[in-house]
Amino acid sequence: MQTRTTARWGLGLIWACGVLGCATAAPTPEKPVPTDEVPPEVQGAPDQYTVAVAQLAQDVGHRTWYHLSKRLRQIEGVEVVKAKTLIEADGPAGTEAAQAFLRRCADVEAVVYGRIDERDGQSTPVLFWTPLRSAEPALLDNFALADLALPEREVEQLGRLFDALVLSSARVYYKDESSQLTRALMEAIETLGQFARSDDFLNSWSSLSRGRLRRIFADILQVHISPQDHQELFEFGVEQYQYAVDDFTGANAPLELGRIQFGLGTALQKLDLVEPSLIGLSDSREAFEAALEQFTRDNGGLICSMKR
Repeated sequence: MQTRTTARWGLGLIWACGVLGCATAAPTPEKPVPTDEVPPEVQGAPDQYTVAVAQLAQDVGHRTWYHLSKRLRQIEGVEVVKAKTLIEADGPAGTEAAQAFLRRCADVEAVVYGRIDERDGQSTPVLFWTPLRSAEPALLDNFALADLALPEREVEQLGRLFDALVLSSARVYYKDESSQLTRALMEAIETLGQFARSDDFLNSWSSLSRGRLRRIFADILQVHISPQDHQELFEFGVEQYQYAVDDFTGANAPLELGRIQFGLGTALQKLDLVEPSLIGLSDSREAFEAALEQFTRDNGGLICSMKR
């Protein structure tokens, strides 16, 4: 009897240990595998041209980012996202910060930021526009509208130029020449063209401000206007480059002058395809050589690598 009882206790103990063992030996959940992937700082809209609006540190109390967002949202086909990143400085340092920000984003094509300058009782917007990529070498890597020292009554012209800039970049993104964006861009180009011919622009703006607006306007025309379909308008863009060269002659601004000369050479080259002539090729080559000289002074022959 004692042997049989002992055996039962032994079997019960084995069974209990088995049950407890199963309970305590349950597999522990695996820890997440570490990864080096960092989520994007800002996620844009896939298949939509997305612009991030950032705040500039110097923009104290003006909420320029809010006004930029409001204007951008009026442009059909453009998605707008607010960037939490604060751009600490403007100028070259701000451009580097903006480009670094874009590399940390996903599906964001450009970032814009700005401030309001108040001098002598006037408020002047100062805007900076940095795209992720350029449509053409002539557009280079950055549009700084900051140097357009506009009188207060011309602020709206800066807004129209800004609209044309956004529309031109979005049109390249969508690759759709028959879209609503194209029609809106042509309307903006027509309005800016009328302004560029006005006495107010010719007589009231400083030489450098005129030159910068002409260069940006001519860049847009050079990229988006076909000399075959709109030869007169394209030639107007060539004329704006030539005037811009005169505006900057004598100024110590080799980078800006190099941009103008390079854009002029590219436009003359395209125009020569419509009306081939030795004079056109010669003028184009002369403009490229002038651009090379300016860029060599400032950027160690950047134009050479671009042309290769």
